Amino acid sequence: MNISQKLKNFYKELDHLYQTGKTGEIEPYILTIMEENRNAPEGSQILAISCLNELGSYYRGISRYEDSIKAFEEAGRYILELMGAKSVEYATNRCNLAGAVRMIKNYGWALELFTQAAHIYNMTTGKESYYYTAVINNLSLLYLDMEEYEKAIQYLKEALNRIHRTPGQKEEEAITLVNLAAACQKLGRISQAEEYLDIAMRIYNRLEDKGVHYGGGSQYAGRRLHGEERLQGRGARISKSQGRRLPIFW
Repeated sequence: MNISQKLKNFYKELDHLYQTGKTGEIEPYILTIMEENRNAPEGSQILAISCLNELGSYYRGISRYEDSIKAFEEAGRYILELMGAKSVEYATNRCNLAGAVRMIKNYGWALELFTQAAHIYNMTTGKESYYYTAVINNLSLLYLDMEEYEKAIQYLKEALNRIHRTPGQKEEEAITLVNLAAACQKLGRISQAEEYLDIAMRIYNRLEDKGVHYGGGSQYAGRRLHGEERLQGRGARISKSQGRRLPIFW
């Protein structure tokens, strides 16, 4: 069986486990396939890399951040050896690793990794690519965590401008607007926050498939519309990079 078919079979079974709610079987399944391919010939090592990426995303999703970091670091070593430090795959791995590192509040390391990824994407896919925009959005979330709200707004606005130039990115636009609203709220710019949030909810209401982030945005809007603290409180920062599979994204 060639590597393409092996990858297809791996993701088909993995998707089945997620979709049927058999979460207890996910980790053993990934580990089994990974061990079978860890020391395989070069072509088959791509499957081991895919396993490590999925394992890192799975661990991050269940808050096992240290395990997530280890998986993404190991995947990075394979990618570096097989594809090189200037590959799109390596940039994506840096983003995945940064997303896990951000969760343990190691913001300096996360910033270094996101910046490295942005540089690689700039050299490969270019600044107009979805990949580069994803890094900009992730950097904005990092600055929100660091409570550097002006920088967060700067990156969110840059991401929004790039999203506007790319067809079919309405959900991404809504997510970015909700994050902008949260940043503005933190700076006390309530009317501007409400404006961004209103636009975001209008976009969501027009989407047939509202995505997994709609709930956070609608709850945020509900608190505002019902006068609960008038956009005060924790807000509704949304990160698309927290999904299971990333470009990164992520």
